[in-house]
Amino acid sequence: MRKSLLRTSVFSVVIALSVAAAAQDVHTDHDKSANFGSYHTYSWAKVHTTNPLWEQRIQDVVDKDLQAKGGRECSLMAILR
Repeated sequence: MRKSLLRTSVFSVVIALSVAAAAQDVHTDHDKSANFGSYHTYSWAKVHTTNPLWEQRIQDVVDKDLQAKGGRECSLMAILR
């Protein structure tokens, strides 16, 4: 009986997580004619999420990825000069 309850609970959690992952609605946009290889610096504007806990997590992951590709973060004023 206990194994059956555990198996049912695990199955329910897996189904719930699968539905949550499939429900993501992500939209992206970029200038298809831009030569992104010529960009070496970047700056952050406000990161908007429905959950504020994800804002810093998203920024950290993108920072790591851009820096691995040779990008470096600088202030917006330094980029605009």
